[in-house]
Amino acid sequence: MAKSVTKFIFAVIIYCALALYLYWSRLDSLTLRHCLLIVSSITASAGAFVLSRRWIYSFLCSVTAGAMFGFCPFALGFNCYHPAALFAFALLPWLFCPAVFLPKAKLLGPRLTALVCGVLSLLPILVTLLFFELAKYYSLVPIPLKTRLNFTSLSAIITPLVQQPQNFLLNFFHVPAAAMFMGFVMFFKARRVGITVIFLTAIFLICYKPVFHVPAVFWASIIVLYCAVLIGLGMEGLILAGTGDSRWVLTAAIFSALLAVSALLLAFGCDKTYLIAAKMHALAALAVFIIYFITRASASLHLLRLLILLAAIIIDMLITSAIIIDKIF
Repeated sequence: MAKSVTKFIFAVIIYCALALYLYWSRLDSLTLRHCLLIVSSITASAGAFVLSRRWIYSFLCSVTAGAMFGFCPFALGFNCYHPAALFAFALLPWLFCPAVFLPKAKLLGPRLTALVCGVLSLLPILVTLLFFELAKYYSLVPIPLKTRLNFTSLSAIITPLVQQPQNFLLNFFHVPAAAMFMGFVMFFKARRVGITVIFLTAIFLICYKPVFHVPAVFWASIIVLYCAVLIGLGMEGLILAGTGDSRWVLTAAIFSALLAVSALLLAFGCDKTYLIAAKMHALAALAVFIIYFITRASASLHLLRLLILLAAIIIDMLITSAIIIDKIF
């Protein structure tokens, strides 16, 4: 227990350091509103870190999953709206924790545990509905009710740099795309039925009309949380992959290479900003190709793999986040 608390404290310190780095040049101009948004991002990251510990053993992979949730382009987009919106976003991972960690406690029988977990899985949805109802009652508008995901949000899959942050960009920078691909493969093989139901429910709510006073776009937060955990899981998978998993590592590398080529073609035809995206995706492809050759050589070198991935993700995250924050401010 004490070890888990220590790791949590270290994770929060890392998120605070990340926030300080991203907003350092604007410390003099930060208002109370901006400070609330920064605290909410740190809270969101810490919640995703705790949630990811249910499936991810590596501390640094869990830290990465938390950062992908609290500081991703989608989360940074909340800076364009009322601070209450990001606060609701930050609550989500914490609200999923009771349902996720109850089976591990083994307090109830298998059937009763499954039933209680099913009920607890509704907690994030119910609290979100209540939160936006209270916001309406007190005449707060965290996000305009008719805000939805659009083509702009989806087109940011290749890069978030060419779109405006207020469009709620469904993107996790560039380098983590390979890890997310690997995470999807691992999740598919594990056949997590309960999580799949929650994922499909979130997609339905995104496509459906606003439920009570919750904008449809807000339900995409659940998808973002799901993908953030998958990035941490996939990152751990790339680090621990053996010879038998090398085909999936190669596929992840090719996936990043294809994204790099796509961004390069768009740079020549549309916007030069895509050149930055092409470089980042190429960096991801290079990192994963190196890991592929390590697995083919039947070498472990887990620490080297971790350092390669982590270095690429940090470079991408710091550069991309800085550009997005410049657009917001």
